[in-house]
Amino acid sequence: MGRKSASGGVAEHNGKIRLDIWYRGKRLRPVLDMEWSERNRRAALRMVGDIREKIRHGLFDPADYFPEYRGLGALAAPSSGLTTFRDYAVAWLRSLGQKAAATREDYRKALDRVWLDELGERPIKAIRYSELMTLIGNLAVAGKTLNNYLIPLRAVFEFARRDGAIDTNPAAGIENAPVQKPAPDPFTLPEVEAILDDLTEREDNQVVHYFAAAFFAGFRPSEQIALRWSDVDFQQRTVRVQRAVVRGQAKASTKTYLVRDVELSDRAWAAVEAQRAHTQLAGKEIFGNPATGAPWADIQSQWRIWQRCLKRLGLRYREPYQTRHTFATLALMAGANPAYIARQLGHTNANMLFRVYAKWIDGADKSRERDKLNLGFGHDLATELIAEAKKFAQSNTYLAEREGFEPSIRFLSICSLSRGVPSTTRPSLRTSARLYLRRVGGSKKILFEIRELSSLRRSEAHGRVRTRDAAPAPRARGTSRR
Repeated sequence: MGRKSASGGVAEHNGKIRLDIWYRGKRLRPVLDMEWSERNRRAALRMVGDIREKIRHGLFDPADYFPEYRGLGALAAPSSGLTTFRDYAVAWLRSLGQKAAATREDYRKALDRVWLDELGERPIKAIRYSELMTLIGNLAVAGKTLNNYLIPLRAVFEFARRDGAIDTNPAAGIENAPVQKPAPDPFTLPEVEAILDDLTEREDNQVVHYFAAAFFAGFRPSEQIALRWSDVDFQQRTVRVQRAVVRGQAKASTKTYLVRDVELSDRAWAAVEAQRAHTQLAGKEIFGNPATGAPWADIQSQWRIWQRCLKRLGLRYREPYQTRHTFATLALMAGANPAYIARQLGHTNANMLFRVYAKWIDGADKSRERDKLNLGFGHDLATELIAEAKKFAQSNTYLAEREGFEPSIRFLSICSLSRGVPSTTRPSLRTSARLYLRRVGGSKKILFEIRELSSLRRSEAHGRVRTRDAAPAPRARGTSRR
């Protein structure tokens, strides 16, 4: 459509009605032979609406409406080159032959719904950044939707810049709206088992196999429904992922344009093996829709089955794509290497895995990392060791003296465990442990005796161990020195 004005493209001029329309980068302001009145104004508004609709579809001819209008010759389509935003939008869309059909359709809808209405007939070199920001400010849409609208807008202006029509891209400086990305919301293993059990009882086996493979292999749904038997390596138990189906349209590449071989776990492989009886001889695709006897047409076809299952089980609803997140989190919690999981999922590297699944990676070590911190920080560990050693010594020192254990020649200052502890707290740690050693059947038993030291050298306070010879404890009568 042409550019809209505050009056809707209709205004009074010397008692007559004047229209205001943009066409092929030029402003048309014909005066109609109609007296200014409310009734005629409404009729003129309907005429402007019809004209703009014809402009949208390339059917408008000014001579049909305004044969006496001056300068009709200058409104003819240019013999060469592109001038208006619409011209470049159409040319840019035609250049996207390598893009997926669904992507091209999304871009076309965004241009039609938002940008062509306001900018279509404007000379592209006349459009400014401030005008675009005003239009954006008037859009009452969510942040994610706005960001999707901005993709084709920036691209059309960049297309025109590279074509030499404009010097700078006025949309290049428009920032995306902040959007909070939803965190993964995976299922737990008991929930996975409950879902598969319910599907086994209520649905066709092919549905069970489909979701078992989704849970235990982590395919993207659009990739899973495009898997073919020719992609399966029965010797290596792998499946090659190299295509997708998006909105019913086959796509000759994956989302990341990378081919990958997915190693199947036992449970994922069992699901693929079970499908052989259903689809290997009947068609190319591994997974089929039992209701139609054909391959799944799109990823929405399974949603009703999925919704019924979760409702029966009383589980909080999560979309089927969470099966992929479930695979990743279960694998991480099982201790699998994040780099290996990233390759299985089709990520180019493990960076995204660490960013998206950080808390599951942290949880996979089962507090081992926290134990490392406690050991490194030292204070709490030293305090616990002192308490344990005191308790042990109180109950066993008399046994050492009675049995004639040999004391070691080393006194270990507990301060050696207090590195990094503030000096004000070190005095409470100034305790030494006397080790008693006894050999019993080739093994050694060590008993502790705790002694409070009246003073320690500064070197000990900094964690060094002082060594000195110790007089042997009296041996029990009839025993020999070992």
